[in-house]
Amino acid sequence: MKPTTGMHEGSAETTEHLIDRARRSLAYGSFDWIVRRPLYANDDALFPIFAAEASGCEIVDTAGQRLIDWANSWGCNLLGYRHPAVEDAIRQQLGAGPLLSLTHPIEIDAAELLTTLVPGAERVAFCKTGTDAMAGAIRVARAATGREIVLQHGLLNFQAWHASRATSISGTAAAPSVIGFDYNDLDQLEELFDRYDGRIAAILMEPLREELPQEGYLEGVRHIASSRGAILIVDEIVTGFRLARGGAQEAYGVTADLVCLGKAIANGMPLAALVSRRELMRLVTAVSFDSTFRSETLSLAAAAATLRVVRDEPVAEQIARAGASLRHAFETACKDLGVAATLRGPAARMSVFFEASESHSSADLGNLFLQQCMRFGVFTTGHFLASYAHDSPALRESAESITRALAAVADVLATERARDRRIAQYACQSWGYLNIVPESAERALSVWGWMLLAVRAPDEIEIVASDGSRVLAEPVSRPELSELSPRVANADEGGYKATLPADPFAPDGIWFFVISAKLDSVVEFRCHVRQRCRACFPGEPRSTSDGILWF
Repeated sequence: MKPTTGMHEGSAETTEHLIDRARRSLAYGSFDWIVRRPLYANDDALFPIFAAEASGCEIVDTAGQRLIDWANSWGCNLLGYRHPAVEDAIRQQLGAGPLLSLTHPIEIDAAELLTTLVPGAERVAFCKTGTDAMAGAIRVARAATGREIVLQHGLLNFQAWHASRATSISGTAAAPSVIGFDYNDLDQLEELFDRYDGRIAAILMEPLREELPQEGYLEGVRHIASSRGAILIVDEIVTGFRLARGGAQEAYGVTADLVCLGKAIANGMPLAALVSRRELMRLVTAVSFDSTFRSETLSLAAAAATLRVVRDEPVAEQIARAGASLRHAFETACKDLGVAATLRGPAARMSVFFEASESHSSADLGNLFLQQCMRFGVFTTGHFLASYAHDSPALRESAESITRALAAVADVLATERARDRRIAQYACQSWGYLNIVPESAERALSVWGWMLLAVRAPDEIEIVASDGSRVLAEPVSRPELSELSPRVANADEGGYKATLPADPFAPDGIWFFVISAKLDSVVEFRCHVRQRCRACFPGEPRSTSDGILWF
């Protein structure tokens, strides 16, 4: 499989139209924040923004690009997209209807499979999201212990019981009784139990993320919870069925009191579950853990089919082999190219980390790597979550693609010549610098900087508003660029400047535009730029994980 450069019907303009529609109608800011990189486009292709279809371990975007998907919907599609057993189960269940006034037997089937696979699971309560499962677990733990404080480590949760801990989240009430703790630090846990003696209801944690548990750590957490009368809740929303058939509990031989499951449980269909022993699960009704759509039958049918495959086939083993193969290719390429980077975490759940260089931050190098991966046919958000569908051909092509992506990083590192050089954007060996300053009196925006393409400075730099209005940037001589990049012809002609009027470049009060660089009348580089908030103009724009260049 190779990424297609042609597009199916609708072309890149359809994708750009979708961008405009999403910007006007969706409240998520960056449309789909799983796309964690700046948005680039050439004349013949766009980096993926909107998905059109998927199958196995491949995804196709609305511009027709086909990529090997290692983001895997944050690990939801454990078996791969459109697994035949799952699709057949959904089709068969559809005849009974998706939501019924009475319990359908498929709910019992799925629950029995979970009690067979998950250590410590005797009863099951279904819900729709892992967020709901964790909220339910907290209530059960507090009801069981008569205590309030929860010690928590792991992913950010949307609900109020946890969100108040994050100062970046608005709209929450006073901080609830949730206290964070550091991973792999048993002494800190003991100190917290001493400080809040008799008040801690539960320890809620992901069993592992990028950092692996030290020898005896998970066993130590289990002992502390039991000896101090607290409930141990493990968040296996990502690790469940991925590290082993029974998740991280089985892989590490530690059984929790309450287990939260989600994501892979139904291979991409919306379903989650809270599981535990009988005496704790009797409290589910008392804490009012319920929702209208918990018994939606199509997701339950998908879960039953997925869990049967997990039970009967070497899913976790294949996922571990796929991740190990990719890690080997990554580490070999890093060693050969002299790039300081690692894939952290277990083979089934890896995350990429780059060491900062003299002139480039770790985040800059990471963004560059992600962009180049997508250019060469691999889609990742910086996390590599293998699926059962990542077969040998996909692994070979993925290894080739990440090696080429790392070569692009190595090329940038090899040409470092000045401390103030920054990777503002990078695509097809193009890079440059962008500065933005408001001219409030005229309600205009001054934009200037420089751009160098693969072989020479661009012939023309154009800035385009969302309605199609265009401003041609004025060339500016930048003699220092010749020394900065001696291999690029006429590099000293790479400077530019332009003044953008508020109408039409900020029709809704927020600046939003596309800057394009052309060579022989062909767009070789394109970047979307957007103002972060009203009346907020820091000195320099910066690339962020929101999927756009914000300023």
